Amino acid sequence: MAVVMIMATSAKAETRPARLRLLVHGHINVQEGIDLRAHFIPAGNLVNDIAPLGYLGLGYQVNDWLNLEPAIGYDYTANEMIYSLRLEAGQDKFYTWADYEYTAGVDASYWFVQAQYKVKPWLHVGFEEESWGRFARSEDFSHGGGPNILFRSNHWGVDLAWHYRNFEDQPGTEFFTRVHLFF
Repeated sequence: MAVVMIMATSAKAETRPARLRLLVHGHINVQEGIDLRAHFIPAGNLVNDIAPLGYLGLGYQVNDWLNLEPAIGYDYTANEMIYSLRLEAGQDKFYTWADYEYTAGVDASYWFVQAQYKVKPWLHVGFEEESWGRFARSEDFSHGGGPNILFRSNHWGVDLAWHYRNFEDQPGTEFFTRVHLFF
């Protein structure tokens, strides 16, 4: 079904340049159910230029299926603070996680949501949605999403996604690769 969707949307839409992102994640257990977490992203798209983002968060295991992480981030290129809330929820082979971010200095928001099914411990499939923009100017928002496939281990991961997105009121598709390192 995902392949049919990709072929159908690609036939009517312009294909945009692929994006590549590296994400480095680390955590230290503070006490039972609480982790100090750090995330570093050298660039939104490594193919273009370096535009680092860094986050420091406090992960709280609410119960056996829900984890919350309020975080403070910093956009080194724009010299702006980022306020973030990350949620993880899951049971058995199904899980989802979401990230909402707000940058007050430019009144901009970003959010990302993934819903996944673990086919194997190292292979997950699902869908994702990614959006960004300014609430004050709803026409400035960019929404996109589509199917993904994730390859995971304890220390690394590779996410491959195909997004359908409107770019300046023109439909388009893009291929997205994320490489994760976990410490």
